Amino acid sequence: MKTRIFLLMIVLFSDAPRAISYSTLGWSDEKKVNYIGNSLVSLIETPVDRIKKIQKQLGVENRSSCRSSIINLKLQCLMKRMNIYCNKMTGKRRRQCRYISDTVIVNKLSENDHLTSRERFFLLKQKGSHEEKMSDALMKKYSNIAAKLSLSNFLECYEVNHECFAHSINNFCTEFNFKGELGWQSCVSSLLWFIAISQ
Repeated sequence: MKTRIFLLMIVLFSDAPRAISYSTLGWSDEKKVNYIGNSLVSLIETPVDRIKKIQKQLGVENRSSCRSSIINLKLQCLMKRMNIYCNKMTGKRRRQCRYISDTVIVNKLSENDHLTSRERFFLLKQKGSHEEKMSDALMKKYSNIAAKLSLSNFLECYEVNHECFAHSINNFCTEFNFKGELGWQSCVSSLLWFIAISQ
């Protein structure tokens, strides 16, 4: 359980995710890679429609039970509500749901890291479903990060290998964080989501 909520604990202990020093939290690269690998497998093995259902449930909780401008309170509430949701499942599905909900929560709390206030205002002015347009805009941002990963020296996987991908994602996002481009947890979750939805 402690390993599973790693990404969420990083957010919980920081009001400014981009500024946090992840090494001070005492998590080794091995634990981070293990977490990413488990999340990646859970997302890849789960049908996209079930992933979207978990995302939809998170949206409901975010707009109702967990409405708060204080990120730590919102995070704790979302963790609690999504654990209740996942606990209604059994076995492998419950485990997958927990990893997926972690990724979805971090992505929800990281939206402002990906989209500027100007970009969000522009989306609000457009006709049609704001939720769909927001999702499309975020996927474009995630695809840009994935493109940077694929063109970097960090991606050394020449065949489907979850452990190799997990190492590559961790190393790439660690570099991204050090450069101040994007927080480690936001980088990891955006890549996990892009890989899952792009199947």
